[in-house]
Amino acid sequence: MQFEPPTTPTPPSQFLTPDADGLKRVAVIGNGPLSTADRAAINNHTNVVRFNDYYDKNYVHGDKITIHCSTTDKFRNPWTNPNTTKWAVAAELRHLDADTTFYTWNMNPSQIRVYSTRFFWSVALGLEPVSILAPWFETHRLFRNCSQCGERCLSKNTNSGFSRGAIALNALEDDAGVARIDVFGMNWNGHPGHTDFLFPTIVADCCSKCTIHPTPTTNYGGFDRRPMWEQQLKSRLENYGAALAPLWVLLGVLVWACLRRRHRRRQGTIKRAEKAHEEESLAIVE
Repeated sequence: MQFEPPTTPTPPSQFLTPDADGLKRVAVIGNGPLSTADRAAINNHTNVVRFNDYYDKNYVHGDKITIHCSTTDKFRNPWTNPNTTKWAVAAELRHLDADTTFYTWNMNPSQIRVYSTRFFWSVALGLEPVSILAPWFETHRLFRNCSQCGERCLSKNTNSGFSRGAIALNALEDDAGVARIDVFGMNWNGHPGHTDFLFPTIVADCCSKCTIHPTPTTNYGGFDRRPMWEQQLKSRLENYGAALAPLWVLLGVLVWACLRRRHRRRQGTIKRAEKAHEEESLAIVE
């Protein structure tokens, strides 16, 4: 296998459904905070892209998803919607499933950086081909047509390169078949291990098709830290509620039985007290 410069061989627009006017628009959802208004706007889109383990980030029951963009391992999680189109992002062809038709080759600098320990042992054990030192490592960038980016758009700027969100937005921006991109749940406030987090204005500066909808909070994670447990519990209840319906019925029956037993015991206690009081009264009269 030979490493190749990152590219999306098949235009993403071929996997998008056109709106009534024939134009192809898409909502791209990051793993950051979403408001109620955001969710309503997202669900009104024909095409909705979500990333990685979205289910544990900001997804709640009823949210729309038509394309799942991720590494292939996330496609096999039990919570993954089987009806979505799978958009695979991989650094090497061997990381793709044999039947993959929609994918983007992505350069991950940490896998091929010359002086990293991982690189040394990979080469020593013969796990990676020598071609990993291809010249494009030094020059590969996203948003190649952006005049405002300069060296900020070089993938090698960080150990993890660009996030999958930026990779997807770049592919959609380059695709002439895509008319508009609405971006939700992205604020680039995470750890600067990705190039677009190190330089958080790259997408705003370079994605001309993107309309970036501000997140309701500045948190990077999908759920606010303070009430995170409450929101995640609500998400689980909404997502698993239908599947667990028999258990909810059983729980209801058990609660009813416990309350009924408690009521009977209370009634018995009252009757015994009344009987004792009556016997005491009769004894006094006698």
